[in-house]
Amino acid sequence: MLAAQTDYAAAQFMKGFILNNADMGLIVTSEEKFSPQQREEVLSVLRERKRHAGMADRPLFLSHKVQVEKPHLNAADLQFLENRKFSRQEICSIFKVPQTILGYTEDANRSVDEQQSANWIHNVIAPLCRRLEAALHPLTALAGPGVAAWFDTDTLPEMQAARRSRVDTAVKLFGLGVPLNDLNRELDLGFPEYPWGRVGYLPQNVKPAEPSAD
Repeated sequence: MLAAQTDYAAAQFMKGFILNNADMGLIVTSEEKFSPQQREEVLSVLRERKRHAGMADRPLFLSHKVQVEKPHLNAADLQFLENRKFSRQEICSIFKVPQTILGYTEDANRSVDEQQSANWIHNVIAPLCRRLEAALHPLTALAGPGVAAWFDTDTLPEMQAARRSRVDTAVKLFGLGVPLNDLNRELDLGFPEYPWGRVGYLPQNVKPAEPSAD
């Protein structure tokens, strides 16, 4: 909650800053003490100076040896955008959501984006789907035997791409003689168990390396 509240307060600060034409306000000082009437006159002039957002403010004229100072942004305000980025990263880490899912891609490339999306689905979305399936099981059981409800996360594009990568790895290992059933089990390819899948195969042009007779 702290990170979310901090980011909300920062957004409210920026909104007010822009609506005030990026004006932090004015500080009026005088060598003499203002009377109530003079104080009201100064406040009236300051109010008259302000205009709506997007319009330049009116000139300001004050007398009675009055000085007008304009406050400047301090070091913390100058780090405003960096602080908001840190709050965003903290919120995303709490909810285990990659920043690329939210559309922030300034620090990511395509391969990193795809990997983060696949990890997010596998480690966050899929476990949540399993919990929802378990919660729905009593309802589906009332519908009769053989009725079930599940989330088919394997059909998502990110998971399909991850499966294609595992299949490419399986093809290379199968060429080294690893049985298909072992590859299916270790790489979670999703294929059924085949009777011939317990046998390893090698290309015919492969033969053991033996020392030369010479």
